[in-house]
Amino acid sequence: MPEAGGAICRVGEALQQEAGRFGVFSAVAALAVLAALLLGPGARAQQSPGAAVGVRAATPEEVKKGIEDEEAAIEAESAFDGLSKRLSHYIRTKVPSLAPLSREDATAENVRFATTELGQPSPFICKGDFDGDGLEDTAVVMKDRTTRELRVMAFHQVNVTVNPGGFTKRDYRAYEVVKAGPVAPSGKLDELTIACNGPGSFESLDGSILLTLKNHSIEFGFTEYYFDGDRYQSLVIGD
Repeated sequence: MPEAGGAICRVGEALQQEAGRFGVFSAVAALAVLAALLLGPGARAQQSPGAAVGVRAATPEEVKKGIEDEEAAIEAESAFDGLSKRLSHYIRTKVPSLAPLSREDATAENVRFATTELGQPSPFICKGDFDGDGLEDTAVVMKDRTTRELRVMAFHQVNVTVNPGGFTKRDYRAYEVVKAGPVAPSGKLDELTIACNGPGSFESLDGSILLTLKNHSIEFGFTEYYFDGDRYQSLVIGD
């Protein structure tokens, strides 16, 4: 079967290309064609006319059950200090290598300043609408569990549509704002504070730039961090 053999080779090559370009589903489709060529006309005729090769899509009922199970897991979550159960669940499942700093990591004076003067749950957590979509976002100072390196992370709330069924659920999108140095194994952080500022104007340290922001921004280490469409930009405002 020279012609079929050539076709098999061509489909095999197409299978590799499709897998690289479009992922599993296109590769499965090419695999079905290859199987049909190998089986021959007689075997192809015996196949059920309604049979399809591929991964079965979830039903709307299964999608709904998955969302309900996730909501139950969120409700049973033990929340991190100062964070909601939903965000705590997201951090534990999506960025488990990072741990939020808590009030236990700060001095009493730093906690007092953040909670009474800034109105924040801790010196390491503040909230605002950083992307202007009307949903409350959260900025958190976090520690890498392995390296102890500090990172400021912004968690943007988003509404996600899940199909089939067109269900909507609340989720987060994580952004790394800035990396800081590692912290000592012990000791309290007395001057490390994050703050969320409302819309307004911010001047650079040398006075050469006046930045006007329409959304909330994050102040950390004498620098203003603001979301610019798909990433965070920075402006040094002090020293």
